[in-house]
Amino acid sequence: MDFTGEYINDVFVGKVWIKKATFIEADQFQKFLSNGINKEIKKYIIDLSSCVSIDPIFIGVLIQTYKKLLNINGNLKIIRPKLTSLSNQGLDNSLRIFETFMSVEEAIESYKKIFVKPHDELLINRISLAVS
Repeated sequence: MDFTGEYINDVFVGKVWIKKATFIEADQFQKFLSNGINKEIKKYIIDLSSCVSIDPIFIGVLIQTYKKLLNINGNLKIIRPKLTSLSNQGLDNSLRIFETFMSVEEAIESYKKIFVKPHDELLINRISLAVS
């Protein structure tokens, strides 16, 4: 199998098992990701650590998926590939739009961080002042 997926708590983790991710596999990868998108699960991680070479079209599938997830208030994080080719240096720049991590555990942990919006923080501070 070229791609596998599993749910770890509330995070979908997709694994790409191929060394050279090319335009040939891009269509199959897109179908895999489309089937994996669940509107109730909004946190996704794609593990590219087995890849040593990635085609720009394959990266395009990741970008399209990321846009779909943003539309449903989701997010996509990437486990960094082991790019070896100098031609992949430009692709490394393409991955900058994603949060990238060295391991699945690290990416899952990043989803556990709680962010408070400034507006919500102000509201909480006002409530605590009113109560005191």
